[in-house]
Amino acid sequence: MDASVKPAGARSDATLVFRLDFYVGERHTFGVGFSDNVVFRKQHYVQYVPAPAGPSLYRHTGERYLNPDVTPEQFAAAAADQSSGVQKMTPDDEAQPTKWMFSVGDPGFEADLTISLTLDP
Repeated sequence: MDASVKPAGARSDATLVFRLDFYVGERHTFGVGFSDNVVFRKQHYVQYVPAPAGPSLYRHTGERYLNPDVTPEQFAAAAADQSSGVQKMTPDDEAQPTKWMFSVGDPGFEADLTISLTLDP
């Protein structure tokens, strides 16, 4: 990741946000034509927050806490409140995290996923 490439108006630190668009559907070929049924569709945002002790990643289900004025301390406080839509992602290794696990879903679909980030010095 190259944290130096950011749009104007973005946070001044090395925090980055990725938008993930999840779509799960099923296709039926019965009858006339095709029929696509949406099983799950949702956008999530993954926020990378660097820190001297090691980076943290947060999964957001909305844009409320993605404002450049929100501090990393506010992300952490929001993650402690399950109704906030912010989840601190779990690293594979606390000492040298390179992969983080998180869950997405609703009553019709559920998945446990992993994201891996490699910093480009």
